Amino acid sequence: MAAISASPDRVFPSEPSAQPDATPASWYGLAVLIAVALYSVVDRQVFVLMAEPIRVSMGLNDFQLGLLNGLGVSLFAAIGGYPIGWLADRYDRRIVLAGCIVVWSLAVVACGLAQSFPALLLASAMVGAGEASIVPIMFSMIPELFRNAKRRFANSLNMVVGRLSTGLLIAFCGLLSQIAEASRPYLPAALQGMENWRLTFFWAALPAPLFVLLLLWLPVRGRAMEVTAAVLDHPAPPDNLGILPFLRANGTSLGVILAALTLTTMGLTAVSVWLPVVAIRQFGATPPQVANALGLAMFVAAAMGMLFTVYGMRWMAPRVGSRLPVIALALASATSGLALLPLPFASSMNGLFIIYGLHMIFLMMGIMTYPTVLQELAPAHLRARMFAIFGVVSIVFPSMMPPLVGALADHFNQLPNSLLIVTAACSAILLLLSAALFVWGARRYEDTVRAAAHA
Repeated sequence: MAAISASPDRVFPSEPSAQPDATPASWYGLAVLIAVALYSVVDRQVFVLMAEPIRVSMGLNDFQLGLLNGLGVSLFAAIGGYPIGWLADRYDRRIVLAGCIVVWSLAVVACGLAQSFPALLLASAMVGAGEASIVPIMFSMIPELFRNAKRRFANSLNMVVGRLSTGLLIAFCGLLSQIAEASRPYLPAALQGMENWRLTFFWAALPAPLFVLLLLWLPVRGRAMEVTAAVLDHPAPPDNLGILPFLRANGTSLGVILAALTLTTMGLTAVSVWLPVVAIRQFGATPPQVANALGLAMFVAAAMGMLFTVYGMRWMAPRVGSRLPVIALALASATSGLALLPLPFASSMNGLFIIYGLHMIFLMMGIMTYPTVLQELAPAHLRARMFAIFGVVSIVFPSMMPPLVGALADHFNQLPNSLLIVTAACSAILLLLSAALFVWGARRYEDTVRAAAHA
């Protein structure tokens, strides 16, 4: 049997010429995965854009609308994440993801057919449950397509394209509504009398079969355990080698890293949710102005984060070693948290979003490495479940931040800008705490990576 490198990227025999870090088929696979992720964003944005017509048509109140666009979807996404990850680690990930696409696209159609709030809530929840497959399956498949630095680049490219495309996708969803209306005369008689929002849901579900076919042509093989066993030339691990034994053996380092990532997500949620409210309430900004400012800040931050991943990480690699992804996250959390400290002193909307933009630039320079960290911390046959666990945690805990910040702002309402002060303080504290945890976790990171490579 060929010697095996301890690097988590080296699931191939150790001869350097045995396999390239990436092939044309790898880039095709990444393009398909990104396209599937963007397709899921379209389905979610249709809900956002059609919210008011749905409310009027079905006589809903704002609380019911909030359940449809928030808690209902998030709850089912959190519940469905781990079972989907479990399936993806045991069966062909392409087929699991294709099945999830079928489920959520049929649920989108069911949304268009719903005649009551419970039916619409159930359908929207099934959309969330199906889309919960995207992150765990995508980031567990990328290591099967790319190795070494190419894998870090692929992870970052996936995140950058997603963030840069959000604005375009929102515009496309508006166009989709117009297409649905223009198609009305050509539809069967039973559909011609339906409301526009219902037809828009039907149109949103149409591309699903194409994405299913593209997924089934992806250049990866079978079950994750079988893929790993084939290239390592040893028997596949038994199916009962689950995630619990691995967590027990490496619980401290895994717990610290997951806690640090969760605190980072909570800090980001706190400032991202409440900053638009502050801009409108305190500085008189309009929603389009806020949307443009947020979009510009995200675009610049994503571009800078991509440049850092390509060039900055290359410069840091020989100086930091294999702990590089965790150290990058620690630096990003610390600098982005410190960048928020001047936020309460902003005297205009422009100043507010300049500070926010700097915060996002620093954060994105590290946050793009988080998929690499989780990929390296988990054996190949457990990767989908590791991402699913983080997905559940990153949904549950950050969802607590908006009401917590709001309650604290109400408590300190004697201050003239209490909401901005509390928002900046909560986010900065969480990010600085996460930086400290990343530094602590980096000490045992290499040991856990080696354990994952040989599990």
